[in-house]
Amino acid sequence: MKISSFKTISVILLIPVFLSCTGDCPCLRGNLYFGLIGFNENEADTIIIRRYDKNTNFSILTDTIPFYNLSFARFTDTLYLSYFPEMAQLNSNHDYELFFPGAPKLIRISEINEIVSEQKCNGPLAREKVDCVNEITSYKIDGQLRQPSSLHKIFLVK
Repeated sequence: MKISSFKTISVILLIPVFLSCTGDCPCLRGNLYFGLIGFNENEADTIIIRRYDKNTNFSILTDTIPFYNLSFARFTDTLYLSYFPEMAQLNSNHDYELFFPGAPKLIRISEINEIVSEQKCNGPLAREKVDCVNEITSYKIDGQLRQPSSLHKIFLVK
């Protein structure tokens, strides 16, 4: 009976020690969110996003994602998506073409760069840190180098 109690107490005492032993976890990827300057709702209600392998000069297409009947909120001359689907978020894994058939307008976004960060994990089973996000430092729109706002917002001009 003493051995059983000792094992139980040992396990109870070791659980917090085990859970506190954490390493570093990568932060979540940074994503760019876009606003549309000079577009009207009809020109922007359909967006076709093409993903390309990064640094291939838009030669290796990996995915095409159409978005139809999008709804927007307008603030002065800028449209913002009312809901930003995860598949419309732009990250550093790819280069992108955004095609607006109603405009018609093609915008290329490439060379998205981010600082990959790590923080202490929330436990031994955690694989990524969910309360930190990598910072995107730069990207190119149609070959022009830019920096995003502090909220990873970029503006696409018609």
